[in-house]
Amino acid sequence: MPELPRRILLTGFMGSGKSSVGRELARLLGYRFVDTDAMIVERTGMEIPRIWELHGEGRFRELELECCRELAEAIYVVIASGGGTVLDPERRELLARGSHVVNLTADLECLLNRIESEGGRPLMFTDDIEERIEGLLAEREPVYRIADQRVDTSYLDPLFAARQVAWHFGEPRLVEPGDGKVSAVHVLPGLLRDPVRLDALLPAQETVFMLTDENVMELHGDALAEALAIADREVRWLSLPAGEGSKSLEHLQIVLTFLAENRANRDSLLLGLGGGVVTDIAGLAASLYMRGISCVLLPTSLMGMVDAAIGGKTAINFGSAKNLVGSFHLPLCVACDPQALATLPERELRCGLAEVVKYDMLSAAIDEDQSAAYSAASRGDIAALTRLVERCSLQKCSVVSSDFREQGERKLLNFGHTIGHALEALSEGLLTHGEAVGLGMLCACRIAEGNGMAQADNEAIVRRALEQCRLPVEHELPEPAAILSLVKLDKKNRSGQIEMVLPVRPGELMHGIPVERDELIESLEAIRR
Repeated sequence: MPELPRRILLTGFMGSGKSSVGRELARLLGYRFVDTDAMIVERTGMEIPRIWELHGEGRFRELELECCRELAEAIYVVIASGGGTVLDPERRELLARGSHVVNLTADLECLLNRIESEGGRPLMFTDDIEERIEGLLAEREPVYRIADQRVDTSYLDPLFAARQVAWHFGEPRLVEPGDGKVSAVHVLPGLLRDPVRLDALLPAQETVFMLTDENVMELHGDALAEALAIADREVRWLSLPAGEGSKSLEHLQIVLTFLAENRANRDSLLLGLGGGVVTDIAGLAASLYMRGISCVLLPTSLMGMVDAAIGGKTAINFGSAKNLVGSFHLPLCVACDPQALATLPERELRCGLAEVVKYDMLSAAIDEDQSAAYSAASRGDIAALTRLVERCSLQKCSVVSSDFREQGERKLLNFGHTIGHALEALSEGLLTHGEAVGLGMLCACRIAEGNGMAQADNEAIVRRALEQCRLPVEHELPEPAAILSLVKLDKKNRSGQIEMVLPVRPGELMHGIPVERDELIESLEAIRR
């Protein structure tokens, strides 16, 4: 997959969609968006037609050249050039050097409709506008033709057109619930220590409210604060105690109080920097404060990068039930820096690999060829981990986009979680979330085999994968009655009936399968020590 370029330059005739497509493209890639015409308007305080009227085209082109010289040094930016900007060799060379150049086109009818709806186009002050457009297009075509990529925007939604550009660099990782909102997921090695990249990624708010935990603060807080300061961002921090205990009403109230006391408003941005606990509580607080503010999630754990931070599900624990109180709140974006995984304790790293095994069961990617990848990742190989994050985050985006509210396919992501959550809660800290989910997957495989659903030796397949990840495949069990009691509280159950995700074979799992008490108890033998 081609690497993202330092800059993307959009060229094309007026009305081809450079500004509208450029904004969407910047959002998809986590880049800053700049429109050369808008730069000139901001600096002069005058609209373009007024500049032409008072100072003529010559002065306008001088201002345009100044902007081009400045943008020639910019990185992580999508540039929408003026319709005639690239006609001048000097300006064209300044903007195009080191950039991926995209020429946007549209048919004459679309151009006419867009130009007439926007108005104020100096070169269009003529009675025969169609003839004028055709003449200018013919004149500029040789220059437009040298672009690296061409996209016809005729009758296309700007977001769809932007996706055509983004596809050049690989399939965009997008959560699209179908209500017009889009949440991009970025995998950006080195992000947390890169002020320019961070500044391009984040929306315009100068003041950022940052939620993290004490462990992550010690590891990444200073470097991130320095990077944000270099980018002229004011950061107000709140650090919670590390661990599952912070997913509580008490700590949610602390976060909301922090926002209120610091006078956060509807336009404020909350950053969640940390593992699944932090990203969960950050998303929930953002959904509740003033009925919803924007959030950006920066997961630092493998569990967060491949699963927990992606998809807009937020929750805290309530009593002994895990994730019982929550909401759906889509972050503006999720940005994963795989280099942050180098600071994870080995056990936490392996914990995240349980979710990778889950995704590989869902996609049928779980086979002996993955053994080397699991083994390398479990030992902290950043290249192997980066590939796993890229693959699993893309799959999570696809599943969530098809079923944002968890009415169907998204329920499959709970494979291993029903029994796993109960084991985790009853272990009193002896099991991590990922370890418990891995054990829960083995139990689910045993149930599917016992009721005749399984058409493959799923238990052996999952057991082998967990062993390659250096995850436990057995555990000293609490009383079955205690496990049953918690399983009955699972929010996926219906009408008092325990329902689980069970595997038929790798690549084919089914949700909402009724499970009887005796089946569940018998399945525990798959993991009994």
